[in-house]
Amino acid sequence: MFSEVDLKSLGMLVPSVGFESSIESFEEMDKKNTIKKGGILFYGDSDIGYWRRGDRFAIDFSQFPVVNRGFGGARIWETLIYFKRVILPHEPSVLVYNCGDNDVVRLKGNSSENIKIGFDLFLQTVERQLPDIEKVICLPIHPAPQRNDLELWDHQNHGNQIMKEICDGYSFALFEDYNHLLFDDLNLINENYFLKDRIHYNEDFYCILAKYITPILKKYFKG
Repeated sequence: MFSEVDLKSLGMLVPSVGFESSIESFEEMDKKNTIKKGGILFYGDSDIGYWRRGDRFAIDFSQFPVVNRGFGGARIWETLIYFKRVILPHEPSVLVYNCGDNDVVRLKGNSSENIKIGFDLFLQTVERQLPDIEKVICLPIHPAPQRNDLELWDHQNHGNQIMKEICDGYSFALFEDYNHLLFDDLNLINENYFLKDRIHYNEDFYCILAKYITPILKKYFKG
């Protein structure tokens, strides 16, 4: 679909490309298990990937035909490079996409333009390769206690604004900002929702997030 060279020629910064072993693991899973096309695919970075810990993901979405394909500290450029290998075999009718956090951490002040190019390119690719898709539900870049830096959060907020504006230009895309769920009554990030690394969500928050997302999935999944 896209190579590192392709993305650079389109104006994206691509400092490195990783996670090949994770993608190969997904391909092995697809070989061993019959792919049920037309389901719901969760795709993106570790916010998706960590949902697989234990049985949490399977329990939270037991009423849907769901597949989790989150990997490592994925950046938007890697989700583009692996689009053909990971997404296309499943031909999802609903795609839940989460990426951008690691773009901001890696590129900081240069992240906005990269997110603008990459995210728009991602939705263009969905439109072209999955013309029958019902909805792409795009989740936000989120704050975390370990990343509670005002300058970084400014970049994160700008990234979210860019993604929302891009989503608004595609009839099949929805930017679903749940970040308000992460704050307590004092408008501080609730550390009780994170693992010890203070970056990734714990089981308690995944339960909250699942309850938030489930009605949205029910609205758009027609299976």
